[in-house]
Amino acid sequence: MDCCCSPLGPAGVNRLAIITEPNATRTLSATDAGAYIRFTNAAGCVVTVNNGVFGAGDFVIMRQVAAGAISFAGSAALTPPVTNTAVSGQQGATIALVFSTANAADVMGDLQDA
Repeated sequence: MDCCCSPLGPAGVNRLAIITEPNATRTLSATDAGAYIRFTNAAGCVVTVNNGVFGAGDFVIMRQVAAGAISFAGSAALTPPVTNTAVSGQQGATIALVFSTANAADVMGDLQDA
């Protein structure tokens, strides 16, 4: 039975979905909101972030598990502007997207200089 007064909400709400991505590309979808995605491709992965998929306050956490960097493409405005640039700093780097609107996100974490 869930407590109506819990600061964490109903059971499971305080847990991240953990996703392993072995491919060289991934297009983020609405179901990725609040997820922790582990990228395991040794050659890296290009993550496509499109407009209108997420809402203000949504976030996605990503980790570069393998040697290949995480980079971005798509129509959403990312700050810093990292589209088509390898941005995860090194193997083991963790980065996050936090959406301020449906069309824009801040990128933070272990970022590599472009």
